[in-house]
Amino acid sequence: MTLCRMAVSRIVFVVILLIFSASCASMGGGEKKKAENLKGAVEAFNQDFRWEDYKSAGVWIPLAKKEQFWTVVDKFKGKIRIFDYQIREVNLDEKSMKGTAVIFFQYYRMSSPTLETVTTSQKWYFSEKEGWRLGKSGLQALTKEELDL
Repeated sequence: MTLCRMAVSRIVFVVILLIFSASCASMGGGEKKKAENLKGAVEAFNQDFRWEDYKSAGVWIPLAKKEQFWTVVDKFKGKIRIFDYQIREVNLDEKSMKGTAVIFFQYYRMSSPTLETVTTSQKWYFSEKEGWRLGKSGLQALTKEELDL
């Protein structure tokens, strides 16, 4: 599969997931469906970020934080590579429509290619207008800097 086809298939997957997420939310889907949609959002964001498809990863960032997101991307681009990640758990608080994902990352710095590991958490929230959005990425654990995203 060519790189272009992979990018198109990811974009199609994200669009379908967004449409599905919005339709389930408007229909008042059950807790299980909302939890599945959150898991899908967590997986899509982290997969895109791992493969440095930042434009697709940016779909999950609220409009108010887009500038901060691109600042974080600049800290990663060409400097930090995510070798692998595992989503350890995803928890949804249905009352507040907020979720927490615990992610295990394996990564290395281009300046010192020693494999490092870290477990961090991501904070997600649901917006009726935008669907699932990433509130806190937990990526500062990889850069060892305080990041606002």
